[in-house]
Amino acid sequence: MENDRRSGTRRTYGTKSTDAPRTVGAQRGGAPRVKRKKKRKYRVSALSVDSRFRKGLIIAAAAVVAIILLLMSPVFDIQEINVEGNKVVTLQTISGKIGDFVGTNLFRVNTGEMKDRLLEISQISDVGVSKKYFPPSLTVTVEEAVPVAYIMSGNRRIVINSDLKVVDDSGLFDTETLPSISGVSVPEYKLNTRIKTDSEEKETVLSELLSALEKTGVLYKTTYINIDDLADIRLNYDNRLEVICGSTVELERKIRMFAETLNSSALSANAQGSIDLSVTGQAVYTP
Repeated sequence: MENDRRSGTRRTYGTKSTDAPRTVGAQRGGAPRVKRKKKRKYRVSALSVDSRFRKGLIIAAAAVVAIILLLMSPVFDIQEINVEGNKVVTLQTISGKIGDFVGTNLFRVNTGEMKDRLLEISQISDVGVSKKYFPPSLTVTVEEAVPVAYIMSGNRRIVINSDLKVVDDSGLFDTETLPSISGVSVPEYKLNTRIKTDSEEKETVLSELLSALEKTGVLYKTTYINIDDLADIRLNYDNRLEVICGSTVELERKIRMFAETLNSSALSANAQGSIDLSVTGQAVYTP
């Protein structure tokens, strides 16, 4: 800074200053102007929305009706019924029970009724039904009853399962491989129902004995079972061993001990004679 000698005034030299900093793009008088696009406003008529909704409902309803009509049409009528698992029960017997289901609409068929009809056959213990859509058909899988013994009633062999249910009296099952039961009589019986003997006590003992023989695998080589005297229960195994069980005390345990004796080295494979199990915890073999 120097004094001008001529004029006597003070002057300042250097960079020129500005009153205020400038902003790029700024305009005089404040912030830059920004042009905003006006948003278009769309008005949706309530009548238009309602119309579209109704059209959608009509289309959906029409589609549902069309599908239902197709499924209920003869195109899906059952053409055949295939049967599996039957060995003793003949196809003719099964057809006589459910043959009229052929021609029924696959989607309206009552499989529960079909099962109930087949379970009326005493030789059948369980039934499964599956559907096939193309071509429309059914597959019926039957499980036949398992016979475990038979009781003579007059000149008939009443075949029973382990629940003492009568499963046959017509000779369909091969009874030559089943043990006969003696010492109990059956005044009357009905297929597909539990036997009624002259002694409820003997029924209980017989049920326990058959169950034990079946569990241990001894049953199917047992020739006969005699429960005439419940204090001296006897059975014969493989036509070569007389088994003396004695009383009903711990009967299941006695049968398990007999099975263990058969599988032990103490008894030869073709041993003949008797095995006394009447003393609990002992198996006495006599040739």
